[in-house]
Amino acid sequence: MKSFAAIDFETANQHRYSVCSVGVVVVRNGKVTDKLYRLIKPTPNFYTYWCTEVHGMTNADTDDAMDFPEVWAEIAPHIQGLPLVAHNSSFDESCLKAAFEAYDMEYPGYRFYCTCRASRKLLGDKLPNHQLQTVAAYCGYDLTKHHHAMLMRKLALPLQLTHRLLNVFIMDASTTINQMLSGNKIFVPTYQRAYSWEDKQTKQFLVDLQDYVESHTASSYYFGHFLFEDKGSRNFAIIDGQQRLTTITIFISAIYRRLEELAGALSEDDVFLYGTLVKVGQTYRFSTVDYDNQLFRDYVINKVKTDRNGLETESQKRIVAAYDYFVSQLNTYDEESLHDILDAVVNATCTTHTVKDEAEAIQMFIFQNNRGKKPSNLEIIKAQFLYNIHLYCASDDEKTELISEVKNRFEHIYKSISKIEDNIDEDDILTYTLRVYFNSLDASNALQKVDEELGKDDSRINFIRSFTHSLADSFEQMTVFFHNEQTDIMAHTLRIIGQPAIIFPFVIKAYSNGVSDDDFRLLAKALTSIFLRHRVIGTRAVLTWRLNDVFKKFEGDVHAVVNHIEWMKTTTDGGWDYWNNVEFNRMLEGNFDGGHGIATIILWLYENHLIEKGKSGYGLKRYDAVEKSQCEHIAPNTENQEANNGYCPYDDEFRESYLNCLGNYLLLSGHHNESIGNTTFEAKRNTYTQLLQQQEIRNMTEQDHLWDKAKIDKRKELIVDFVMATF
Repeated sequence: MKSFAAIDFETANQHRYSVCSVGVVVVRNGKVTDKLYRLIKPTPNFYTYWCTEVHGMTNADTDDAMDFPEVWAEIAPHIQGLPLVAHNSSFDESCLKAAFEAYDMEYPGYRFYCTCRASRKLLGDKLPNHQLQTVAAYCGYDLTKHHHAMLMRKLALPLQLTHRLLNVFIMDASTTINQMLSGNKIFVPTYQRAYSWEDKQTKQFLVDLQDYVESHTASSYYFGHFLFEDKGSRNFAIIDGQQRLTTITIFISAIYRRLEELAGALSEDDVFLYGTLVKVGQTYRFSTVDYDNQLFRDYVINKVKTDRNGLETESQKRIVAAYDYFVSQLNTYDEESLHDILDAVVNATCTTHTVKDEAEAIQMFIFQNNRGKKPSNLEIIKAQFLYNIHLYCASDDEKTELISEVKNRFEHIYKSISKIEDNIDEDDILTYTLRVYFNSLDASNALQKVDEELGKDDSRINFIRSFTHSLADSFEQMTVFFHNEQTDIMAHTLRIIGQPAIIFPFVIKAYSNGVSDDDFRLLAKALTSIFLRHRVIGTRAVLTWRLNDVFKKFEGDVHAVVNHIEWMKTTTDGGWDYWNNVEFNRMLEGNFDGGHGIATIILWLYENHLIEKGKSGYGLKRYDAVEKSQCEHIAPNTENQEANNGYCPYDDEFRESYLNCLGNYLLLSGHHNESIGNTTFEAKRNTYTQLLQQQEIRNMTEQDHLWDKAKIDKRKELIVDFVMATF
């Protein structure tokens, strides 16, 4: 590790956030470039006897000092992008996090390394203990005094010690991108996530590199930490850092494309470097997940595919988008500028940690990702499953078989994710799986539940096998649903109206049990009807447990679910009558003020009813087919003051019973609604030319061009009758 910042905090009292001083030594490329020491006015502002005994400071030292936010604003630019090193780093890291929290500051996620832990690993029983002064003495430093004057010497310790200790502790070789790729073949295992960087990340990637090049700094650019599993023969599976490495490879390929355009052919030096970084002969330095890799090679590296046709996964679309973005941005670069930014990437520093044991790699993944940006619950559970297999399988043969099975399951899961991730979050599907697997709509907190099952010695292996099977099945069924939802208006309606946490466990069960298309539509319509009622009525009654019993019994018999919901719609039982026809009709007839969301959905359903009724040849409309669909007051919310405005007088009865009822609401596109404004009815009527319900208004007012209570009542009756008869 050649570049880092050694950091040390002192506290005034028992609270970790009571930081009263901070010292920093910045090391870049093995040389000290900055030294900073600042006193801090602590909060709470008092010193305990024991803290003063340690560092010698009192209120007299810090009463005139700056508060932590001011001090950190000065220090932060000096350590940006650097790993932080401390002796017993857990103390200093906890102080920093506590101070950020105390002052309501967003914590940037600094990466800490510990020379104390490294000393234990490197020096072991060579030392009587691994306290700072003991380790320092071993390295030739006298730190018997622990105060201001000694602080910079204390912080200078890592300059010598870090090279010996941290490289052992994290087994990192502080290296460059060039050295990491040279002569090696790195691949993304099939059970890992596919490429997930969006426009935001790729743009920031380029902005950061451009800023670095333009700064003309002598220090190297830092690309962070990479975790690998050594597969032998210089083949490495990347466990952590694959998104960055994929982007780096895409970016380098885009640079070489532009260099070749400018020069006609690459120079000998460029050819050699390209072989080192990207491809030499038929040897590729980096490969992404199997199902995206051919596209990755064809479009990004070999450039034999030039169109965007046939992209099967969202991750393939992201790969293409990232490459095209970099190509477009580099189009203005001249040859010198291209080599400048290429040099920045090639010579950028990074740290690597390589293990030979998959179990250790998985453990490292869990450790690292619980201390930075949190992975998804799905990723955590995958890592836990693989780790438990390594620890607890009865035999090597069983371990090999089950690891292969779980990895295969997750390969299929990630393929499913790549197809539907724009529609649904993967952790939500994990929760739905939990409800299907344990057969209860109440099942929640996947991490806790999985931890409980993995704690059962006699069944953990069987649980891993059966749950991953159920998990893969859930993702497959959700992929089928979202495919069908594109063309099946009933499935689409269920998605729009239903509560996902309830409807999707039913969907997974239905598909897994092989229900027919017709039976699925019956199920979807029944679930839609009860959820529409639930949303319109707005009761606090919990729908989940009233559907839980029928969910538990559901194994493909759609009619049992339909019959139960039909009973809920007609019953007068006091514990179940929240959603019955009487309540539903009463709410539909009433005031929808504040309920524009559900009113808009009802009007969308009514529009499709008119389409079917008229058999006009138009296809039924998806909810998203009406651009920014909105619910508009036909008689405006604020009374139009023009003479002969075409509306009835706004008396108390009108305001209370007519203004915000379904009869006075109309479905419009957002653009249409904005263009109308608070105008006369005649002016509005002239714009009602798009949807069938708009034409219905025109027909109702053909004779007098007036919008009054009688017509509102008539239209409300039409809508309510449709909803009651259908749902």
